[in-house]
Amino acid sequence: MCGECAVVHPVRTGDGEPAVLKLEWPHPEAEHEHLALSRWGGNGAVRLLRADPNRFAFLLERAEARHDLNALPALEACEVAARLYPLLHIPAPPHLRALSEQATRWSRQLLALPVDAPLPRRYVERAAALAGDLAADPQCDGTLIHTDLHYDNVLRSARGAGVEWLAIDPSRCPATRTSRLPRCCGTAGTSWCPEVTCVGPSGPASTRWWTCPASTRTGRPHGSSSGSWSTQCGC
Repeated sequence: MCGECAVVHPVRTGDGEPAVLKLEWPHPEAEHEHLALSRWGGNGAVRLLRADPNRFAFLLERAEARHDLNALPALEACEVAARLYPLLHIPAPPHLRALSEQATRWSRQLLALPVDAPLPRRYVERAAALAGDLAADPQCDGTLIHTDLHYDNVLRSARGAGVEWLAIDPSRCPATRTSRLPRCCGTAGTSWCPEVTCVGPSGPASTRWWTCPASTRTGRPHGSSSGSWSTQCGC
């Protein structure tokens, strides 16, 4: 099974336990994946069984790869993601990149865009201001978040015992206080889901804090493939 940055092979451990071996192409987004999975300890995410971070190789609990949130109606998928949030957004372990540093860099990069960039200038300036405000907030850092919680990255659990869904493939894993909106809630023309935006300590305000700069950097709403987006954010 191949993704954009990794190959995943089904294997069994020496004890016969079903698992997967994940081999990643070395890249910055994956360098802290093992720290996040270890910190979660299987609570809301697949278990990390063994890791060789220097080789970007991870032995993980096996989930049901063919059963993800794409099979669910949009609102139900958002509700599943919302229930995972309190499990995944917990005090961060040491050695993670701070979101304040990332947001500061974003603000500088956005303001450096030329005035004739293919984006409304008012949107660029608003996004840069929000990123700067986020970086300056004294409570910006300190919470571990899963920054890639979209339809494909939530799989049905094979555990049973009341554990139905598990997150996989955390990327970047900054330490922050904001409620990162899952990418699944911006796809297929669906509306933002209150169950998700209000689950974090800051609610909808922190969703805007993150989503507006992230959308501006990528040139589209976070998680959306739509091209006509520049007036939809409300920033």
